[in-house]
Order: sequence, then structure tokens, then C-alpha cells
Amino acid sequence: MRLIHSIQNHRIEKETSGLDQSGFVLTNNAGGYLWQDERPQSRYQGFFFAPKKLLGTSIIKVVEDIAVVGAPKVWEIENRFFEVSRTRGFLRENFFVPKGLDALVYEIDHRAAFDLYCDARAYDDHGEWERHYDIALEKGGAVIRYTHPGLPLKELYIAVRTDGEASAINEWVKRVYDYDRKRNSPPYERWVLLALRCRGKKMVLAVAENRASAHDTAAHVFRSSATLKTMRRRDAEALFSTTASGKKREVADSAGEELLVAAFAAAHSLKSLCVRDGTGGLYAGLPWFFQFWDRDTAVSLKALAAFDWVFARELFFDMLERLEKNGFASPAADDYGWLFLRARDLMTRNLLSKKELDAVAFVLEKTLENDLNRRTRCGFAENGPGATWMDTIPRAGARLEVQALRLNMLALAAAVSKTHRTFYSNLEGTLRENARKEFFNGRFLADGFDCERNLTDFTIRPNIFLAAYVYPRLLEPDGWRACFKYAVRHLWREWGGLSSIDSDDPAFCHEHTGENPASYHNGDSWFYANNIAAIAMKRCDPSRFGHHIGKIFRASTYDLLWSGVLGHSSEVSPAGRFDSSGALAQAWSGATYLEMASDLTR
Repeated sequence: MRLIHSIQNHRIEKETSGLDQSGFVLTNNAGGYLWQDERPQSRYQGFFFAPKKLLGTSIIKVVEDIAVVGAPKVWEIENRFFEVSRTRGFLRENFFVPKGLDALVYEIDHRAAFDLYCDARAYDDHGEWERHYDIALEKGGAVIRYTHPGLPLKELYIAVRTDGEASAINEWVKRVYDYDRKRNSPPYERWVLLALRCRGKKMVLAVAENRASAHDTAAHVFRSSATLKTMRRRDAEALFSTTASGKKREVADSAGEELLVAAFAAAHSLKSLCVRDGTGGLYAGLPWFFQFWDRDTAVSLKALAAFDWVFARELFFDMLERLEKNGFASPAADDYGWLFLRARDLMTRNLLSKKELDAVAFVLEKTLENDLNRRTRCGFAENGPGATWMDTIPRAGARLEVQALRLNMLALAAAVSKTHRTFYSNLEGTLRENARKEFFNGRFLADGFDCERNLTDFTIRPNIFLAAYVYPRLLEPDGWRACFKYAVRHLWREWGGLSSIDSDDPAFCHEHTGENPASYHNGDSWFYANNIAAIAMKRCDPSRFGHHIGKIFRASTYDLLWSGVLGHSSEVSPAGRFDSSGALAQAWSGATYLEMASDLTR
């Protein structure tokens, strides 16, 4: 299969086996998205709608598939970022999702018959009974009304407009989902409705909670699709100009061209996961993580601020305000730590006004006061089970990256506090020395310490690199060099990643276990952690770790451009082999890729 990415006059392509990619994702920046493949391989593929009242908590599937009758296999996919085209034989299909509208535009380059398959439901509702579709044909299309007891809406309307004819089929079809079986994610089969057969070159569908809204949106998009495409194309080109600024001089060959497009693709992916609504935020990842998680958002903020400071600022202060409303506390042990690491990044770039700095200082000191009182034991920052980013394993106690995040908070407080700078500086120094004493054995840093039982957890995990990234002053350069050498010896995967646990550990999983979380933090290689590791190794000793840095960069680039979902960074890969897995459009994977690319090409 030929895969292509094109933007302005830049174009890169690759012939692949067809096994590396799982289609494409387009979003409307209002919470809805389209995940399409050559044929449906997952019950999470299709067109999804996010009603405002459900944003960040649930999402509704509307359409399963659009399929040309009797069409040959797909042999080419072109990602133009504002739209996607794919070629079947001599037939070319275009898919477009307009910004801010719950609508989808499907076009083909010559007149043909194509079918619309519906599977309206809440994303996690797999019930098959009492699904009622009422199809009303009208001139130039149809309106489909859907009801179901499991639907978090009273009813749902799908309005369809075509440039030809539409006829009702109303026939149930059985699907078998190979990708879900691969992920251990039952059910692997489902009946969906072949609702309509259309004949023409263009179809627009729109979805809403009432008939009039769906009908009006479909009519508007049908009339204005060319204008709406132009607007999205200009947005993409403007973003490309921003990410390519200062880099075009580096493009002297195909590798440089790929790097230029990859940096833009990472930024575009991150921007596509932004939900720009009054109750919006940043999706953690698609298709499953359509929630607004503070940890993931905070990790992603540095990259987002580099090209969209206005929205990054909005997200930053939303999190700051939420932290204050929640009594300067969070169930997670690390999300506010990442928030204040990003506060430091924003301060370094002089992006905060005096008033905003005062607000940051106030919330920081109150959060530290609460954190020191509630989550300190034996002088360390302590967390409960499941409270770190490795949330499918307990990891209770004092954890390495949590100490680094507290150390950064103390250092920041020492810099911005008006009255307690010495106090915070002394606490920082004490915690740093205690951490060196209990966590560092001269060769590597422990993953955790249980002060109640005086036990050190020397399990080798990539959290060493997170700690170095967050708080490089924890060790001297020679100490970090020794730690990294030891860590890569036990975690390195030659395809270009780090396993999430020592490969000699009894808990290590060679393969990805999908919806069963056994491998998640006991083997799976996380692209975001790999990218951060490359940044940390480059800062430490780019010569000594050049092989590992280069391999990580190439693997993450391949994942972004040629594997998983085109133009999006995946969540994880199995440790034993490279394979884009988990959520296929993960915000912090794309964000840290963009950050890594910026660091490595300076």
C-alpha cells in the first residue's frame, strides 16, 4: 500500500505491506471524530458525535462505515491533514470533517453506488436489542431517527444529503472485528444496520439531538463544503508555516523533508485533539480516551504552547483554577507536579504576566502546604496505590518521579515566593539529599522507597528518565550517565524503545495484552516515555547515548507517519517488537515527539 502525507508543496510517501497502518482519524475540534479503515475492524471505528453535555465523559457512535458497492481494495491513502483521500482501483474517495460541526463529507470522483451503515450507540453500550431506526426518505437524501434505552439522549437524528438518489435498505449485517480480537476487547461481533444505498458522487451527513438541527447542518455543509474545506486547508497551512519556521534550511534531502512533515504532523495531531468548547479541553487519546485528564494535558502543554499559546494558556489556567477549587489537592500524585513544571516552562519563555505569576505563586504555595501536610512520610512525597501514571499497578509509597516533581515545585516556590523563599529552598535541599541517599546506589536510581518497612524498590523502569527530565539537579551529570547506562542495559529494545520494566523481571510481558492491562506497565513501551528519555539522554550525553536517541527518534517518527493511524502518535508498542498499539492518537505521545524533534534538531 502506498501512504502519502502532503501539505503545501511538501510531499512524502512510502510503500508498506499494509499491515503497519490502521486507517486515518479526522476530528472536528468539537469532540467528534471519524476513524475509518478499508473495512471496519473495530467496533470503535466509524463517525462519533460528542453532545456538549457529555464532553469529556462519553461519546456516541453514529455511523459504522461508508462503502462503495463492489469496490476493489484500497491501494493508496493520502493524508492532506484537512482531508484524507484514498484510492480503490481507479476510484478515489475523499473524507472531510468540517471544524466545529457534527458533520461528515464523503465524495468520490465519479458516480457510483455506496452504502451507509449505522451503529448508533453510546461508545460503551454493546446491547443489541431495542435499537430502533426510523428512515424517512426525502428529495436528495433522508433523515434517520434513532432511539435506544442505553442512549444517553432521548433520541438521535442523522440527516443525509446527496447529489443523487438515496434508497432505504434497512437490513441488519453482521460484523466481525479482527482488531478488537487482537486487543482482547470483546465483543468481537456485532449486528449493524445497512440503512441507505446512495448513488452519486457526494454525500453529507450530520447528526444532532433534534431533526431540525441535523437537517439544517447537513444542508449548510452540503452547500458550503468547498468553503469549509478551504478554511480547514488554510488552518493546516498556517500551522505548517509555524512548525516549519526556521527548519526549512535543514531540508536538503528526503530525510529532512520527512522530519519537516513529521514535526508538523505531530503538531497537527495535538491540535486535532483539542476540543474548543466552553467545557472543552484536550482529549487524552482516541478512540478510547476522550476524557480531559490533567496529567496528560499538563505533559502536553509545552508542545501545545509552542504553536497555540492562546489555547495552551486557557488549559493551563483552567487546571490552575480547578486545583484551587478542589482544595489544592488531587487524587493523582503527579498531575499538579506536571502542571507546575509547565509553569516553569512558561516562566522561562516569559509568557506569564506579573498578575499571572502571582496567581501561580499563590496556588503553588497552597498546593505545597497541603501536599507537605497530607502526603509526606519520612520526609518523602508519598502516594497511594494507582495514583501515579503507572496506574494499572499499585506503586504505593514514595515513587521516584513523584519526588522529582515535588523537588521542582519546591525549587519553583523558592523562586517565586515573596515571603518563604529560604524555607522552600531548605526543603528542596533536604529532599534532594534524602532522595540521593535512599534512591541512588551509585549505579542507578530506585523506582520507589517504602519508609514504613525501610524497603527500597530497585525495579528498573523508565521513570529514571522522567525524573531526569523533570528535575535534572537530583544527580550530578556523572550520576545520570551511570543511571542511564544501567537503565538502557535492562530496558532497551533494539527496535527503538524502552520497556516499562526490566526484561528480566518475572512480571515482564513480551507482547501487548490489549484491554487486559497485564502488559501495560510491565513490558509495553510507551512512546511518550521514550521521547522524554531521548530528550533526557541528549541533555546528559548526546555522544554516549547517540545510538539510543537516534533509534527512539526513528521509531517514534515511523509510528507517527507510517504506522497505526496516519499522522498521529500511538500510545504504546509491545516490548518484543515494534507495533503501534493502544490508543492510536495519543496526545502526550505527539506532544513529546514535537518536543523531542525540537530538542534534537537544534
